[in-house]
Amino acid sequence: MHAHSTESTVAVFHVASSETWIDISHATDKSTQTHWVSESGIMDTFLLPGPTPEEVFRQYAKLTGATVMPAQWSLAYHQCRWNYVSSDDVRMVQRRFDEEDMPVDVFWLDIEYSDNHKYFMWDEKSFPDPVEMTNEVAANGRKVCFVMPPS
Repeated sequence: MHAHSTESTVAVFHVASSETWIDISHATDKSTQTHWVSESGIMDTFLLPGPTPEEVFRQYAKLTGATVMPAQWSLAYHQCRWNYVSSDDVRMVQRRFDEEDMPVDVFWLDIEYSDNHKYFMWDEKSFPDPVEMTNEVAANGRKVCFVMPPS
């Protein structure tokens, strides 16, 4: 949790393996109160005194390690729709993005690519060439992701 004003920034880094709730209230316009409740477990709390936002993040990174930059493709446009019905459908959608000069970096295939909704099992009738299809998408610098069941 960060507290920031024109004069300073401070933070609290609360490490708990259980669920934690934080109630925040403002008794006055110039005050904030917090009430922290963790269900169980060992609780480690670190105060990060700042005094600037940059210093708070430096102090946090010293505790946790610096955040790794995400892959560039993961930040771009992801095309997802419920029902790609075939390999040719995926190719057609990719072609349309190219024709319209619209950037896209990832195509998400929902459950319909699978054989009778069995994950990792391709519907050989509608998707007879998943490796070739995926390689064609990759040849244009794009990725294909497959929707998986919730765990």
